[in-house]
Amino acid sequence: MGAAGWYADPTREGRRRYWDGATWTAYVSEGGATATEPVPDPPPAPPAAAAPPPPAPPEGEVGPPRAYPPTALGRAGFGVAAAGGILTAATAGSTAVDQEPFGYIEVAGGSWIGVVAAVMCVAAAAAPWPWARIAGVGVSSLFAILVAFAVIGFRTSDELISGVDVTLGPAGWLMVIGSLLLFGGTALALIGLRRPARGPDPALEPREGKAVASLVLGIVGVIIPVTAAPAIGLGLLAMDDVRTSGGRIGGRGMAVAGFVLGIVALSLWGLGLLLGMLLAQP
Repeated sequence: MGAAGWYADPTREGRRRYWDGATWTAYVSEGGATATEPVPDPPPAPPAAAAPPPPAPPEGEVGPPRAYPPTALGRAGFGVAAAGGILTAATAGSTAVDQEPFGYIEVAGGSWIGVVAAVMCVAAAAAPWPWARIAGVGVSSLFAILVAFAVIGFRTSDELISGVDVTLGPAGWLMVIGSLLLFGGTALALIGLRRPARGPDPALEPREGKAVASLVLGIVGVIIPVTAAPAIGLGLLAMDDVRTSGGRIGGRGMAVAGFVLGIVALSLWGLGLLLGMLLAQP
């Protein structure tokens, strides 16, 4: 009995069918395109054990990508987030909030976190590994939250007088826009996180742990928002694993729950922080 791989389809000449190591699957490849076609009943004989599988078809012909490569949209999302970090870094020495006629508060040395955010987002965009992009969306959302809390901290500082309106200065507005770009870039990076797998890949063994991790991080994200974005990303990968495993692993319910909780947590925290940046008063 042959090892898992693509073999000549015994049901049609000139076509290949995927053998998962135990049975023929519905995945077929012909002329550079991949499709599905049910296995006839009774199923054909297995491939000969002595015949090694032919080389894997080029990328685009095989159903799943080897390691869920990123998409152009996903990389663009990290680019948008990096732009938010650069805007934050440009605020040093500028007025964050103004309370006329009593005074104002300037941004001191904390703007360096914008440089760190930009560098890490660019690194995540360039990385070919799914785990690096999961970490990347966690990092970009973390910095979005940190910048938002910094603006809220400026607006509610003890140095300001209670009961007198506070307005954002040039640095304050740059930080608001930077936080929004970091949040928006995180969302785009999640939408383009991976090219969805369409079939089995013997080089990419599905694991149920992603679904469990997604659910746990989604629950925690309701309280600690930095885990919400990784919960969404892991949920997407877990749903792919469940779908392409042919029933060998479960966990779809946990993956969906973690995915939904992550979206809800990230959305609510983002909206709440935006209102805080615009409306908080001492």
